Amino acid sequence: ERMRVPVYEPSPVLNILKNSFRVRGGNEIDASFVENFVGSNATGELSVTDFDYVIGAATGAAILILIFILWLPCICFAGFCRKKSLGNKAEVVIFTVFMAVSCFGWLYAIGSFNAATNGVTGVLDESINLSNVGVKILETVEDGVDLVATMSDALDNATTGGCATLLNEAANNGQSFSLPDVSADVSGFNDEIGTIRDLLEGNTDKIEDAANTVDPYIEKANLGVLILCLSLVLLISLFTLSTVVRVVNPDTSLGFLVCLSKISGKLFFSVGILFMFLLLILLVAVSTGTVVGADFCVPDPKKEIERIGDLIIDQGFCNPNQPTSILCYYQKCVGPNPIEDYFNQSLGFSDDIELAINTTLTDISDVGTALINSGTSSITQADIDSCTDAVELALSPLLQVDDVVLDIFDLISCDNINPLMVGIFEEGLCNGVVAGAGAAWVTLATGMVALMAGLLTYRCFEFEYPIGGVVDGKRGGPVAIAAPVMEK
Repeated sequence: ERMRVPVYEPSPVLNILKNSFRVRGGNEIDASFVENFVGSNATGELSVTDFDYVIGAATGAAILILIFILWLPCICFAGFCRKKSLGNKAEVVIFTVFMAVSCFGWLYAIGSFNAATNGVTGVLDESINLSNVGVKILETVEDGVDLVATMSDALDNATTGGCATLLNEAANNGQSFSLPDVSADVSGFNDEIGTIRDLLEGNTDKIEDAANTVDPYIEKANLGVLILCLSLVLLISLFTLSTVVRVVNPDTSLGFLVCLSKISGKLFFSVGILFMFLLLILLVAVSTGTVVGADFCVPDPKKEIERIGDLIIDQGFCNPNQPTSILCYYQKCVGPNPIEDYFNQSLGFSDDIELAINTTLTDISDVGTALINSGTSSITQADIDSCTDAVELALSPLLQVDDVVLDIFDLISCDNINPLMVGIFEEGLCNGVVAGAGAAWVTLATGMVALMAGLLTYRCFEFEYPIGGVVDGKRGGPVAIAAPVMEK
């Protein structure tokens, strides 16, 4: 039976990154790239096709590096444009616009980064939920094991207790009667359950350990980015305001503005260039990673997982003989559930035991009645009832095993697991982490380029000096040069 799988809609940011300009290569993760870096036969070497793909994915980062490299000599030798002044007001407006755009980039990046970390939180939460399902299955499995053990103990007690008299009398009177030996079926049941236990125990522990390791750092990362971006916005704002005051109204008598106008651009230039260099290193990694992530997430990460899986696994990602068939099933919710095979086999052992016990109950009645009618046995109806009651005690927990397995079927149903898979891969990883990081890189890059443009404008028009005259041959001195004195 097929459930209605939710329709995945990639974030607009992912579509933009997927279709972004690339100097070479395509926007699909190539087969050789997967084969060389994933799987048992991975070589870790880049083929020509792989190299083209990586270069294409890093196009945005390369453009940003080129802009930064060209900007550095421009900022050092900006004197060439000092004679091309557009007038004080126009110069200040241009400078202010660039710095405002830069501030917008840093502020918007806070929200984008939060979206990315929320995506990480979503992945962790859904992973924990998936782990909790595994824990619940384990608990239910243990209930089944305990019930089978209770059944086995009840049969042993019946042999030495309630059925002891009937067994002795049957043997003394030549009747072929014994309680069933279910040890082989019990062993088979426990083996199937043990396979499921081994499959779940290690993975649930790993998921919980990973989530507990990462989770404490998420809030710290958010706080760190918030403080960093707000500090930078504050610094840019003060620097911009001091420049505007110094250029537009250098003779102000207001104490605050006098103090503010004395803020030098030299310290800001030093801090700004160092910060942008460090940010550039981060953006190169983030931009390339988000483009590759968008290639994975658009148009559908489920199909991409299957395509990449087929490249890694010779017999196919969805091959029933492969462990990955479980992941394949929970992505599509089509066909039989591979995990149900283990439980169906355990149910088979349980049914065999139940049949043996029901047959034994019939034999108890037949053998007991035959012994009473023979007139040679001391057996009584009370002995028959005692044995029947003892064996039925073994049947009672066995009947509950079926209910336990049916509960497990509900837990492992695609209706229950698929939404968690969607939350991990589609909403958490793609629309959360990759889309958030992609938006953060775009806005941070925008803020960085705008800041570079603003600083270049600052140097180009000599905003370091207030308007009012010329000092040491430089435009903008605070006091005009006095006129020469005429000799008498």
